[in-house]
Amino acid sequence: MGQYSMLELRKNVIEIQNANITISGYDHNQYIAANILNINNIVDIIEELIDFHNLGKVYLNLTPSNILVRKEVNGILRAELAKNTCMTKTSEYSSSDCNKFGWKANDATETIKGNMFSFGHPFGDDSYSREYNIEHNNMVNENILINFPEALDLISRLLSVNPLDRPTAVDVLNHPFMWKSEKKKDLICDAGDLEKNHLLLSQALESISIEEIIATDHQKFIDSTTTWDQFIDEAIISHMTHFSQYDFTSVRSLIRFIRNLCIHYKQRPKYIKV
Repeated sequence: MGQYSMLELRKNVIEIQNANITISGYDHNQYIAANILNINNIVDIIEELIDFHNLGKVYLNLTPSNILVRKEVNGILRAELAKNTCMTKTSEYSSSDCNKFGWKANDATETIKGNMFSFGHPFGDDSYSREYNIEHNNMVNENILINFPEALDLISRLLSVNPLDRPTAVDVLNHPFMWKSEKKKDLICDAGDLEKNHLLLSQALESISIEEIIATDHQKFIDSTTTWDQFIDEAIISHMTHFSQYDFTSVRSLIRFIRNLCIHYKQRPKYIKV
């Protein structure tokens, strides 16, 4: 796999590669090298970047070796950025002694937007390959994100050639990739409520094919004859269709199905688990 500065993405798993604890001035016994962290650790790093950026500072060397992982007393892993004299600068300063070869964007100066490029970095394993791929905008292992559209969208934005098109750290924190399941469910339920009275939303939902959304989460063969009820427990389908009819070829109808299931969740029979 190619090396990412922060994100090597698979379904629900974030891997931080080579989190070596080699930063001078640290009590290394406080930290561990972790290969697999969850999305909360991505939030840890983003929140630190937000603090830096709010102070008008840029983190100069956003690479895996400068991500430290600490286990708290309660066993929770927390990620943080290493800090020493060459790690931060004000946004006006444009040079540094830090070694960023193979990690830095093609931008002429070190900026907050350059920080965000490094955050989404997926350009290879060794420094020379990374430098070549950055120069030619060649994203490595993009195929592992094909079935993870939120991640693909976020990383593509972070890697935009035009720095002005890159999201801020706050934008990243608010991106759908960072949403918890509850927030995603609420969005679907809200869409189910709104589409009945909003023609444009209703038309937009109808324009999405079942193939597009199901292929995201399933590796099995999907074609134009695929219907969404094939991926839901028969007991749930039977219970829900007892009260209302649904078009199993329609994304709009699927949204309504999920909305109704959430609204009437407490009324479901006990043998149905969701």
